[in-house]
Amino acid sequence: MRLKISNIDSALLARAVIRIDDWAEPGELVLAEEEIKKQHCRAYLYTQVPATESARIHQLEEMGYRFSEFRIRSMYKFGGVAESTRSLYPWKPELIGDESTFAAALALLDTATCDDRFSRDVSLPAGFSAKRNRNHLEKSFRNWPDEFLLGVVHAQTGELIAFRSGAMLNKNEAHYYQYAISPAHDFNHSAAMLDAFTLEFLHNKGVQLIHAVSTGFNISELNRLILQSGFTIQASDVILRKTV
Repeated sequence: MRLKISNIDSALLARAVIRIDDWAEPGELVLAEEEIKKQHCRAYLYTQVPATESARIHQLEEMGYRFSEFRIRSMYKFGGVAESTRSLYPWKPELIGDESTFAAALALLDTATCDDRFSRDVSLPAGFSAKRNRNHLEKSFRNWPDEFLLGVVHAQTGELIAFRSGAMLNKNEAHYYQYAISPAHDFNHSAAMLDAFTLEFLHNKGVQLIHAVSTGFNISELNRLILQSGFTIQASDVILRKTV
């Protein structure tokens, strides 16, 4: 069994936010909870279970864990030459590396609808999800080249209309994190440009596989990744959480 504390989330929530992985039997979680209670006054625990394992999900429910989120994992595999984005000019991709452009990215993020598990959890303070998203976006901004923050910018005016953040898992694999689109522009067109620029950017870096995790709440994102960008579904999971 493995416990992982999120320092960013714990600081924002003022309680330990701990992910529990690699457990075999529910009894292991009981022992883990006892140890966690000794070290932390309050904790928010969560674990991930394949959506097909209904018996294990029911066991967790009996132990006080509650449904938090349905997740879908998808993957994109590059094949051949990436499609050129030259026709999208005057819009161009640009790594966000300065404070002013990052501030514009934060402003875009604030306009996006929060659809993750934290935004739907009534046991958490209002606004926690939005604050968490801002902090994680800053982490991506500060952690280049291990993480990236790619924007879609107008070549003449410098206007930022979209961004995508993610991480470089290794030389061949990347993982998508957050994105946002300006409400002042057509969402579908801007999102299509963002997806095309991101694929080209990662392909040029030698990436062969891109992983994405989408909440089941975000139907439009799932449709775009699968129907337009060529991602394929790999697995589905359920996140369950418990406060102690």
